[in-house]
Formats: sequence, C-alpha cells, structure tokens
Amino acid sequence: MLACSWSVTSLAPYLSNKRYGTGFSCKAIDLQSHANGDQDNQIKKKKKKKKKVVIVGSGWAGLGAAHHLCNQGFDVTVLEGSPEDVGIRGYWYPHRNIFNLVDELGIKPFTNWIKSAQYSGEGLEVEFPIFQDLPQLPTPLGTLYYSQFARLPLFDRLTSLPLLAAVVDFDNTDTAWRKYDSITARELFKQFGFSERLYRDVFGPLLQVGLFAPAEQCSAAATLGVLVYVLSHQV
Repeated sequence: MLACSWSVTSLAPYLSNKRYGTGFSCKAIDLQSHANGDQDNQIKKKKKKKKKVVIVGSGWAGLGAAHHLCNQGFDVTVLEGSPEDVGIRGYWYPHRNIFNLVDELGIKPFTNWIKSAQYSGEGLEVEFPIFQDLPQLPTPLGTLYYSQFARLPLFDRLTSLPLLAAVVDFDNTDTAWRKYDSITARELFKQFGFSERLYRDVFGPLLQVGLFAPAEQCSAAATLGVLVYVLSHQV
C-alpha cells in the first residue's frame, strides 16, 4: 500500500516521510507486515530482495503505479513537488477502478460531492449538478433540469435543444466518427442553431476545459463523444 496517498495524520505510524524544502516524498510499505508485528525486521529483509523504483508525481497515475508496483514486490518511493498536491481533487464518478481501489485498501478519503461552477469575466455563469446527490431523471432531463444558469436567458438555453438530435445520432461507431469528424465543434454548433451567447459563455469554455482546445480546433465527433458520455452517465 502507498501509505502517504491520503491522510498523513491517520496513517502516520505507517509512513516513512521526508521533506526537502517544499517537496514531499514517501515510502510505500506493506501494512500487513505492520499488523503482524516484527515490521522492522520484515521490512529490512524485504529491502534486501526488492528492486527500488522512484515515481515522480502523486496524481492518480503516480499513486496507481506505486500501488501496482508494491503489489509486484517492488520497493517504491513517490516524490511530489508540493505537499499540498498529494492525490487528486476530482474525478469522474463512473471511474469504478478508483472505487475498487479504495474498497481494496479499506479507506474513506473522499469528501461529499460538490457542484461544478463556471465563471466568465462577468461572474458566475452556471452551476452543474453532481447527480449522485439528486434523484436521477431520464437522460438528458436531469442535465436540463438541474443545471442552474445565473445570467443566460432562457431563449439562449433553448437553442441547445436541437443539438440533442446529433447526440442521439452519434452512437460512437466508426461510421459516426467518420460522419462528424470532418467538421469542427464550432461548425456543429452553428449547424444546429446555437446562440452566440450560449457558445461564448458556456460551451466554448467547456470545450477548453474538457478537450483542451477551442471549438474551432476540436472535432465535432470528439465533442459529441464527450457529451454522450456525460449525458449517459449523468455525471
């Protein structure tokens, strides 16, 4: 187990931590040997046999790699540039591998669900729900009903409805990808009648966050793929 991946205070007896300036490092050790007693002797014996691995970064990739390598018998050290950045602050609810790992380790590191908010230069634009805290409605009624727009007029919101036809049509097959991959997300929005304000204040910024590129550079197929995923999982 990577002992330092969650609560340093509660897991203090299992940690071997060192701080260098603002950095943070920790040793991944086997908690079972601690529970059985003779921890020091067992760890010393294992150290003689184990190959050592250093992992840089304590995000999900780093912690997941550390956990896997520990299970394979490696002596793992995780390095992180900032103590405040150990772990991750958010993830998709359908990522069952995270929940399976948490159940396997027998820990409860998560806070309650919080709403996602989007801001523009003029202030709060919209709050998106976390559906696990709300009664689920048939897709996409939950998204339409629970999302709270602070300033966007109803008319602009309604211009998003025709896009649902493309969402339904996009079944994530090779045929669907070829059909929509030839145009950009911006062209898709124009084709289905998005208002300029809806694009500028909501969907444009969302694509920058979700696909790391402006709509003029994003494939319409990739955009629809994200929308289908979000709507179908209600996350």
